[in-house]
Amino acid sequence: MDIGFYVKKYLNAFVIAGRNYTMYKSVHNRLKANSKTVVLDNKQKNEINDFFSKYGKVTWKFHNFYTEKTGDYYVNYIPDDIYFTKIDKYYNDYQLSKVIDNKCYYAGLFQDFKQPVKLADRKGDYWFVDNQVMPLEQVLDKLCEESAIFIKAATTSSAGGGVRFIDKHSCENYRQKIKQTIAHMNVDIVIQKPIVQHKDLSKLNESSVNTMRLLSVFRNGEVKIYSSLLRIGKANSKVDNGAISVGITPDGKLKEYGYYLTGERVTSHPGSGVVLEGYQLPSFDKAQELVKKAHLCVPHFKMISWDIAIGEDSEPILVEANLSDGEVSFHQLNNGPLFGDDTKEILNEVFGK
Repeated sequence: MDIGFYVKKYLNAFVIAGRNYTMYKSVHNRLKANSKTVVLDNKQKNEINDFFSKYGKVTWKFHNFYTEKTGDYYVNYIPDDIYFTKIDKYYNDYQLSKVIDNKCYYAGLFQDFKQPVKLADRKGDYWFVDNQVMPLEQVLDKLCEESAIFIKAATTSSAGGGVRFIDKHSCENYRQKIKQTIAHMNVDIVIQKPIVQHKDLSKLNESSVNTMRLLSVFRNGEVKIYSSLLRIGKANSKVDNGAISVGITPDGKLKEYGYYLTGERVTSHPGSGVVLEGYQLPSFDKAQELVKKAHLCVPHFKMISWDIAIGEDSEPILVEANLSDGEVSFHQLNNGPLFGDDTKEILNEVFGK
């Protein structure tokens, strides 16, 4: 009997169970904080129960949140807890994603696609510049030649929490600031040049790189994009997280409303004042093409949330590939039921019906 095999098996099961519990509590806590009014009637609640009955018991409260905030009721909204604990778990290997989804290795993993310029990275205990091991002090010499840098946690930058922007002109001691920042990050690190984005995206909010978030699913030998939106940062913020998301139409234009994750909606960007509806985005078709091709580089992961910037040259730039735990709320706030007409087919596949 291989005791190690069983220990590893049950340890893996424990990790996954812990992840599912954490995600379940997180989405329910957010729901409790942001949905205060019941807008569904008994007929709609019963319809939801009937639709999901063969997949197990579901709460109608996520449907209520989306209906309350958007004014649109659909029976095939995906409840957030089912998305994270069942659908994402089915299509993606959570533990494998923690290994593969490391920005230090993006250059090799997605080598055919334009990416932010990498200046240096720390993998394990070693620093690298151009794939050559280099002492930290020499790395700092290289970084100090740049006027500004982004320092990113290579594996844990969810919601912008692991991203730091350092500008030489706003620091008394640029070198020391960089050194202190990386000293407080105990994970792999990638350091990049700031992206110069397309002027039409800069008009929406010039302080942040405003990225397209595309969710793709690889099934039946085909990559299909199910939802597309633009995330626009707050005024004076260097990241696009925490502000608003806006749905993108098939012809690359913004929809009427933008949403915060709380469900609050706006018709123009609070900082720039630019009206959202009908705003034409550059190179949306190129961003879609990149996603469909890049997904084939990681076929073990069937559902991926991609962050794509558009450079000043109108070419798409792959910023991040979320190989698990990609957000669902802002997709359904902006674009309705995540899987549209395919909802039943996908649920049947996930639940083995």
